[in-house]
Amino acid sequence: MKQFKFSPGSNIKILPPSEIYKQKIDYIIILSWNFSKEIINENIKFIENGGKFILPFPKIITVNKNNYKFFLNT
Repeated sequence: MKQFKFSPGSNIKILPPSEIYKQKIDYIIILSWNFSKEIINENIKFIENGGKFILPFPKIITVNKNNYKFFLNT
């Protein structure tokens, strides 16, 4: 697992899903865009509580409680 390690080049710490609620995170960047639907689907509670996912690839998208259902169905 890559949790608690750092992304190469940017030195961004990779946290496990349990940290989302402990740290009251507002935004999560998903760099592994090819797994974005699975990651978002596993963290619906985060979105429903006002959290947002940022997907920088293949184009920049912000997924929030207003559009996550549409995103997951595309």
